[in-house]
Amino acid sequence: MDLKLDIPKHLLQDPGVQNQIAAILINPDVCQSIKSKREPQFQCMRAKKVGDLCGVHHRTNNVTRVAQLLALINAIKKPDPIKIPTPSIIKEYPIKEYQYPELINLSSENLNPLRLQLSLKRYDLIDSGKTSDFATQVEKLKQFLKPVYDKALAASLGPGTIKDCQNDSDFFILDKLDEIPAHFFFSFCETAPSVLVAPTASENKRIYGCDFRSFQQYITNLKTESTEPLVITNPYNRQNLAPETIDDYHRKILFLKQYHPQEALNFPELELTPEEKLRFKVLDVFQIIYHYDYPVDHLWFLNLNKEQLLKYYQRLEDIWNFRLGLTKQDKQLIVPNSPNLFNSQERASLRHQNLFTIQNRMIHHLESLVTQGQSLADRKNGAMYLLIGLVEVCPQAAQNLPYLAYSAGIAV
Repeated sequence: MDLKLDIPKHLLQDPGVQNQIAAILINPDVCQSIKSKREPQFQCMRAKKVGDLCGVHHRTNNVTRVAQLLALINAIKKPDPIKIPTPSIIKEYPIKEYQYPELINLSSENLNPLRLQLSLKRYDLIDSGKTSDFATQVEKLKQFLKPVYDKALAASLGPGTIKDCQNDSDFFILDKLDEIPAHFFFSFCETAPSVLVAPTASENKRIYGCDFRSFQQYITNLKTESTEPLVITNPYNRQNLAPETIDDYHRKILFLKQYHPQEALNFPELELTPEEKLRFKVLDVFQIIYHYDYPVDHLWFLNLNKEQLLKYYQRLEDIWNFRLGLTKQDKQLIVPNSPNLFNSQERASLRHQNLFTIQNRMIHHLESLVTQGQSLADRKNGAMYLLIGLVEVCPQAAQNLPYLAYSAGIAV
């Protein structure tokens, strides 16, 4: 595209800046210029004065409109491979002006007069020669910023809203979707909805929702055994998510960093209860197994009762020590320094433990089988062994893994 813009070349070539520019939502009600050539990833938020520009940019030579910059970026930006995005890849930038969420509970006691005047000046809301009280100034700023915030919030939700979601609760913290703070609600779909035709009922059912903090923690806990880009799957059913989910994830982080910086800048891990830590550990282990090309569901393990878990341990003990005829060297390749990974003494002691303790001990062993092998083939073998045992105690696993069930002599 033959379009010359007065913007430093190093900024246009920065993938982080490119991503921020691509995520710009043009506000048609304010100046259509970029903020400045050194901050091209932001739109000028001053009111229009002359045509579609503010007074400042109307007097600027070679002004760059946001629409022009978006056209250029879309032309030169290469599609990113699907990868795990993290907050560190998004360029930090200071937020000096008040944002709408801060204004809701702003009072004269916690007011920063300098920030308020800076905000009013940025958006050209100061009436020259006139003075007004604190409440009037804040209300004027709120009325101006609320539509901008609402638009950004709507764009950060993903492909759907709560009413579009197939599920009614978060996959991890189990809160109802309508109990999640609005700015933390996040949705995703398995296949990208068409922009050309209205989605069908079946397509709508593919949209799921959750608390973004759960989704971010879920991604943080994902692991991959390959140098290939990681395919992120639906935590509810393990189906592949649409590639657009990564863009939505970036957009959500940008939204939180801009409008809720105190909650979003460091992305702290959730304070987890022991039960929640176990649930994520199981999710993590079964995600690894899924990337070994087994269509698994972590609920197969979590839904086992105590007797089924003890039976599962017994099956794994038989597979590990007798049935497959594994030598000590074979075991060393899969789990180094743990030839007695499953043994009769531990099995006997587990009978006197509660369900939670047995689950923790078992998932630790399963994690060893799929992560400690000296090669990818060894780790895949470990996954296959634990699944052979699982199909013998879990009917859902047997139905979804019929070839392993057949090898174990189970008719499905």
